[in-house]
Amino acid sequence: MTAADVLNSEIPPRDDIVAGLVPRGGLTVLAGAPKSGKTILALQLSLACIRGEEFLSYFETRESRAIYLSGEGGLQLLKERLEIMAGDGDADLEKLRFWWPGERRLSLQKKADRDLIINTCRENETDLLILDPLIRFHDLEENDTKDMALLMKCIAEIRAGGQVAVLAVHHTRKGSGGKSSAEARGSSVLAGEVDSFMNLENRRAAGDHILNFELRWDQEPEPMRLQLGRRTLLFENLGPVTDGRQKMSEKTLYQLMEAAGPSSIEELARIADVSLKTVRGYLNKLCDQGLAGFEYGNKNQKIWVVIPAR
Repeated sequence: MTAADVLNSEIPPRDDIVAGLVPRGGLTVLAGAPKSGKTILALQLSLACIRGEEFLSYFETRESRAIYLSGEGGLQLLKERLEIMAGDGDADLEKLRFWWPGERRLSLQKKADRDLIINTCRENETDLLILDPLIRFHDLEENDTKDMALLMKCIAEIRAGGQVAVLAVHHTRKGSGGKSSAEARGSSVLAGEVDSFMNLENRRAAGDHILNFELRWDQEPEPMRLQLGRRTLLFENLGPVTDGRQKMSEKTLYQLMEAAGPSSIEELARIADVSLKTVRGYLNKLCDQGLAGFEYGNKNQKIWVVIPAR
């Protein structure tokens, strides 16, 4: 197709389940450290979707049907949480279906299980499929590029065959800041496939949570400060982070590098107040865009410099 063909083609508009955050047929990843509240946030998102209510008082949702594949916790914990989170009304709860492990568990790399998931999604006119956590639904090696490429291919088959958006609950790497998809556990293949990425951080000392975003299809919101309601088990959006914490991005790092001048990666991490892994990830992005490079200084140490934007 020529560029003119593309512009004149009659392609239907993008159909989001959650505006800008969960596109139909797309892959969204919700990541965080263990016990950070990921499952509660995923449940809250699914309840908002089946009711067509705003998610976190920010994202509009389209009234949808969802299937939640729950790999941890079991029926008792799920019931206890839903009794609190669902509130008084249960009129829409039939739109949310659950599966949890019994005698066997589903495995995404098995075609029979993929076909089962696809057919179930179609039969129930499902819009959103949640995998919580992702690691419970495959036997592949997350740090192996070929294995992760296979897993992404399997998920893509389900997305296309079931015509569903997939939300995968995942873990971040140990010791990572977790603010970007590059710091999700496993091969970088996952980061390349993701349409939307959320990272949930439990700040136990501060008594709140921070939610960061990377979005392919929409402008990224500022990091949100959340607080978990003890009586509702729902996260309340307290607004943008206002404690001086700076959101890291390629643009932020580029600006810091401009101000600091030639710097080592350790100096950049200290200036930005983030981990070395985070700085490396964004330096790679800047290099890919031709906005950063390096030279060798004393003792053959890499010194990073900016390349002026054209």
